[in-house]
Amino acid sequence: GDPRFHLQVLQGLLDAGDPASAELYLEHLRDARGADGWRDGGWILVEHGHPDRALEVADSMARRFGEGRETRFLRAGALEKMGRVDEAVSVFTALAEQYPEDAIVLNFLGYTLVERGIDARAALPLLQKAVRLQPDNGAAWDSLGWAHFALRNAKDAYLALKKASRLEPLDATILEHLADAEAALGMVEQSALHYRQAMALDCERTGAILSKLAALR
Repeated sequence: GDPRFHLQVLQGLLDAGDPASAELYLEHLRDARGADGWRDGGWILVEHGHPDRALEVADSMARRFGEGRETRFLRAGALEKMGRVDEAVSVFTALAEQYPEDAIVLNFLGYTLVERGIDARAALPLLQKAVRLQPDNGAAWDSLGWAHFALRNAKDAYLALKKASRLEPLDATILEHLADAEAALGMVEQSALHYRQAMALDCERTGAILSKLAALR
């Protein structure tokens, strides 16, 4: 069947705390789609709270398919989520050197440098290049805006994050980042609106966003 259906079921099972059943869908994806199935299943594990298992998938991919771009990229993503940031940055950096025109790799490396508080200044040119390569990539514009915000370039942050929100209007993280930039610029009403929208899309961020809303008053 449609692999998107299996990815949705896999995601739902992981979110419901049923990894044993999720493993059946992982096996189906691997059998039906080969390397693509291993990759897609691995990233679902990264994004839904099982980066340790995703790291095992990356190691299995390496044994089966070799140490290609997808295997190394998945490994770096899993390592970052596990808090093994130095290792993740090392893998992302090597990938960026090998694939200097790969906007997705540049974005992941740049965002990791910013979000983990490592070096926002070094991230900036990586992210500027990522948006030049993929001007319709909302995640890359978000990362660029977040780098500017970390560097206290509030106006540049706002412009990049506004672009990101137009490309990805239902992304809670982007909306929260945009609201942060608007708050820094004194745009209280717009900031409050975007904080509320972000909270509606991601209830797990309710407490943190309510604190930001309270600070606006």
